[in-house]
Amino acid sequence: MPKSALKNIHRIQTTQILIGYLLAFATLVIFMGGFLDYDFFRGPDVRSYWEDSLSWCTPFNSFHVPAYALTIALIHSLVPQLTPVTVMMGISLAAFLCTGIIVYRIGGNLGVSDKVRYLGALLFALWPFVGLTEVVNARADLLVLALFLGGICSLLRKQLNLSALLLGLALVAHKGIWPFVLLVLAEAVLAQRIRFSTRSLLLLVFLFAPISVLWISGAIYHDSWLWILSSNLSQEIQSNSTLPVLDGLLGTFLNFTPVDLMKSAVLISVAFVAGGLAFWSWQNWKNTPYALAISAAAALLFLLLNQFEIWAALRFSRLLIIPIFYFVAGRPALNDLLHTRLWLFVGAVLLPLFLSQLAFGWYLTTIR
Repeated sequence: MPKSALKNIHRIQTTQILIGYLLAFATLVIFMGGFLDYDFFRGPDVRSYWEDSLSWCTPFNSFHVPAYALTIALIHSLVPQLTPVTVMMGISLAAFLCTGIIVYRIGGNLGVSDKVRYLGALLFALWPFVGLTEVVNARADLLVLALFLGGICSLLRKQLNLSALLLGLALVAHKGIWPFVLLVLAEAVLAQRIRFSTRSLLLLVFLFAPISVLWISGAIYHDSWLWILSSNLSQEIQSNSTLPVLDGLLGTFLNFTPVDLMKSAVLISVAFVAGGLAFWSWQNWKNTPYALAISAAAALLFLLLNQFEIWAALRFSRLLIIPIFYFVAGRPALNDLLHTRLWLFVGAVLLPLFLSQLAFGWYLTTIR
């Protein structure tokens, strides 16, 4: 097919992805805000990020890193008429749209067909229960996902300067991304995907500069070198039950309430997918750059996080779209099946996933 025709297909699909993302976002906002009267500012994390943005001169919240709060403060200073929810949801939506384009481009880099990477972008947006709801909840998730995916896309294209910048910013946008960045860097070094040189060392210094400056400044402010980890270790990893490990997965199940049983079924299912993709990536690590790092990091969150924070593992597990792309690309028959049975995938997978967003929106409004 001529390059001009391919570019036209890519342009059309990119436009469709953006329109689809906007329509899905608007539908959930209308459903939760209009029909269910949901207060988008009621979440504790949402309020905390807003309060952090008001004290941007001392960005040393021991629970959150400051990139999202600083972005909120910047936009609010430029347009002070906007409400907190409008500012935060605007940032989240903009990042959400960026992730769709980046996921689509990553799929192209990994050799999947145009239709499959188009479906992959939609799957990322409709990831079970959290794909859209995290956009309207307007936490830091979408900002950090956009930065990380941009860094991976740049890394796959050997644009190392841009990758170091984006991954470095991701480290100060959300702590949940730390295992992903660290394991990606470990794989890059151990598997020799990046040549060891003076330039690569300088890029590592550049990548870790933002988090290093934050850590050192916060240590002086709090008079503790552990300030950046202490709250997370006690509230997110320390077990909330008698189980010494797997408190998030098994502890949730052992509560035996209907909500917790349904929640644990979703979490355990996605955790098995992460573990399976990690095993498959390990067997094919030479031909699947960074798939092992990403799937192992996703599995690690399911293993480590406690009942209080285990849902974050599901939120970040949508990054499994990258090893999923590799998995599909390595199976021409599956690639062709998805290519020729587009509407079957939409009806059997994407529609139920969209309904899961509405169901979780209802749960957040009426039960939680």
